[in-house]
Amino acid sequence: MRGQPWTARTPTRAAADALRRFHAFELDAGNDEVDRLLGLDTHAGERSTARDEGRDQRHNRLYRGDMPYTVIRALYRRLAPAERAHILDLGSGYGRIALYGGALLGVRFTGIEIVPARVREADRASRALGLRRVVFRAGDALTAPWPRASCICLMNSFMPRQTPQALKRLRLEAETGTVVAAVSTVATPLANQSWLEELLGADRGRLLRLFRTR
Repeated sequence: MRGQPWTARTPTRAAADALRRFHAFELDAGNDEVDRLLGLDTHAGERSTARDEGRDQRHNRLYRGDMPYTVIRALYRRLAPAERAHILDLGSGYGRIALYGGALLGVRFTGIEIVPARVREADRASRALGLRRVVFRAGDALTAPWPRASCICLMNSFMPRQTPQALKRLRLEAETGTVVAAVSTVATPLANQSWLEELLGADRGRLLRLFRTR
């Protein structure tokens, strides 16, 4: 697999090689191991988040729910280069999707996350890796501005009662041909939308499902 060269600011060349091997199914690694390869410390972020749990964030990503790297790997192996030209992640958590794609493929990425501690940790890791095309913003993904994107990720970002509002906005703002990646409870209602088509070759029936706006 050929991607963009790993940035010179990466701690070790071995980390770059390990991530490429993981992406190519040549290395078994758990989520914590890949976090370490990317310099991401989610545990520190969770300690900071715990201090803020008394506030009502109105958002289901307040609990720790970042995507497994096996799902992130499947996403990037499925997306064509044009489809990953600019990825928008609604509920980006610690930025795993962004850090993985930015470090490995040089992806341009915007993440919106409601928990400030997670935004700070994601931004710290991104800066340490020298990922100039990756941006994280603190805010409510339901109301914050959305930039134009070739792919929009809805990785279980909203509670069921919020999903209709999210889908309404998605239909209004996503341009024709935009890829929508979703998992779990968000993917099910997406499959019932007439303005979306599910992509053949995606992991239908599994955790990750891909759609395209008509």
